[in-house]
Amino acid sequence: MPPDRNVICVVLDGLQPAFLGSYGNTWISTPALDRLAAQSFVCDAALTDTLDLARVYRGYWQGLPAIWPDRAAPVGPSLVDRANQAGLETLLFTDDQEVAELPAAASFSQRTLLAVDESTQPAAEVADTQAMRYLAEASALLAEVRQPFLLWMHARGLSGVWDAPYALRSQYADEEDPPPPDWMAPKWRTTEDDIDPDELLGLMHAYAGQVSLWDACLETWLEEFAASALARNTLLAFFSPRGYPLAEHRHIGRIAPDLYSESVQTVGWWRFPDGLGAPARTPAIVLPADVPPTISEWLGWSGLGWPAAGHSLLPLARWERGAVREAAVLFAEPDRWALRTPAWHLMVSGEGEQQQVELYAKPADRYEVNDVAMRAADIAAGLSEGLQHARTNPTIELTGLEPALVTVVD
Repeated sequence: MPPDRNVICVVLDGLQPAFLGSYGNTWISTPALDRLAAQSFVCDAALTDTLDLARVYRGYWQGLPAIWPDRAAPVGPSLVDRANQAGLETLLFTDDQEVAELPAAASFSQRTLLAVDESTQPAAEVADTQAMRYLAEASALLAEVRQPFLLWMHARGLSGVWDAPYALRSQYADEEDPPPPDWMAPKWRTTEDDIDPDELLGLMHAYAGQVSLWDACLETWLEEFAASALARNTLLAFFSPRGYPLAEHRHIGRIAPDLYSESVQTVGWWRFPDGLGAPARTPAIVLPADVPPTISEWLGWSGLGWPAAGHSLLPLARWERGAVREAAVLFAEPDRWALRTPAWHLMVSGEGEQQQVELYAKPADRYEVNDVAMRAADIAAGLSEGLQHARTNPTIELTGLEPALVTVVD
């Protein structure tokens, strides 16, 4: 391993890429995150293959896909185990008890669970928010850590309380708009088709305010990092493990395990200290299972095998390859499945006569608005066959799909 190479992974739960300027949003101000994206190798098609946080972390730390059977053969040491073996200080810093208590989390040499402020009203100042407290504690941790190290930072983020000062919400409301709501988090529920537009607008403004809060807090933290000596030899990766439904398909919060883009489209940015891949973007389909192989290769670990589902992204950043997989299988309990290729997004729910199939053309239909399953029945059938094969062989990556199922046609 090259001397004193460090890794920081920042994971912000519930962040929808569609609310960031770096993904084309024009009405929310996210300057800090946009700058980070410009300094990073950006994976435009970073997806989560599950909405279950524990399974997401099987990908992040063990390189396993969501559909990997729980009783399958052991896959060897985790990313954290291997970092320990290589002499890295390994630290987990989180305000999410679920993450802190994951079995694989026990491998970290140091675990810190930050207490959550269960406030009942928005903070008066940015400095009083959970986001600012979280990042201030993370800065203190970084100031004392021994190099080389692997620091994994997971924040509840948008999946936690929305405690941004009310002014951050109201800045997005025009004069003729109703005032944004003042609750700390929306009630997770299934909405009616005719949801009140004012309610939906208020929901969007409240979420946007929380995104702006995290951007403002991260601006200070990122400036400190950029000014430190660590910036010269530390890989900074920024992820969101899953999105947050805001009634795009009738659900607010993860009340239903739907596999639409508002839930499965994630952030995947890699800021390499030498600028590798920046500011380029790749359309390649990327999954949580790609994190361990990528970090392993960057750290110079040789001869370490990972499950076939995970791939190093460094060949993409070096423009040696254009893709690392043909398709990704997405899974949400109890019976919802999706197959994503560069050209299509197939969703299947239920079984037998009750089965429902939806098909969306990618990348044009970014938010799954136009279901073309009836008009492209042959494509839907071919993808369904591929999905069934993947479900039957969950430890083998799906390959060999017909070109029409994979290739984007302009």
